Amino acid sequence: MGKPFKARCFRALPRRTRVAAPLLLLLCGAAVAGDWEPAASRRADLIRMVRQDCGSCHGMRLLGGLGPALTPAALADKPAESLELTILQGRLGTPMPPWGRFLSEQEAAWIVARLQAGFPEDRAFVGAGLPAMMHTGRAAPPAIAGKPAPTAEGRP
Repeated sequence: MGKPFKARCFRALPRRTRVAAPLLLLLCGAAVAGDWEPAASRRADLIRMVRQDCGSCHGMRLLGGLGPALTPAALADKPAESLELTILQGRLGTPMPPWGRFLSEQEAAWIVARLQAGFPEDRAFVGAGLPAMMHTGRAAPPAIAGKPAPTAEGRP
């Protein structure tokens, strides 16, 4: 029957292109997969989204809840590509929604890489009483004008 269509098309390309194309694809793929970082403002948005939106099901500390834990130990045996697809497309028949409307493939890959390494804290909430609530289960009481703000234990 002859050579497959793909092989015939590839052979029709000039020799330099046949050699350079796979190398270029390999280099581009490596750069996209491992080295991409979102801009600082978008990075803060992504961290906040994971901590707040994902945390509403996976636990505020990502230790599990309605959804499974998203800790490095829990994700160690899961392929990154599978986790990225789960983030972007959701899981049919489960409460896991698709986030592809809000995230690019690069952002999903970045989130997965960070989850597998240990997700960073949300610095926007440091000093706002939320870390105390997230770690102890109790919110820090609000400050009263003219008095020092109390801690999560109730002492100034």
